[in-house]
Amino acid sequence: MTAEHVTYYMLASQKQQLKLESKGLMSSGGALRPRLAAQHGLKPRDSREKYIEVIQAKMDAILSARQAEVEGGA
Repeated sequence: MTAEHVTYYMLASQKQQLKLESKGLMSSGGALRPRLAAQHGLKPRDSREKYIEVIQAKMDAILSARQAEVEGGA
């Protein structure tokens, strides 16, 4: 497992946590958005949808880089 895999998994987890938070399920650590704001360069008051879009874009970038790596090595 590479650092790329770990990063992708972490992003996928954050995305799902945001979706659950939007439905009213809070984590024991408190609100998620303020913790993610610094990590992703967002404002704490940005919408959950914006957070999800940014996280999804990062996930897509990892996948496309991995796909290019696989295609280049084949």
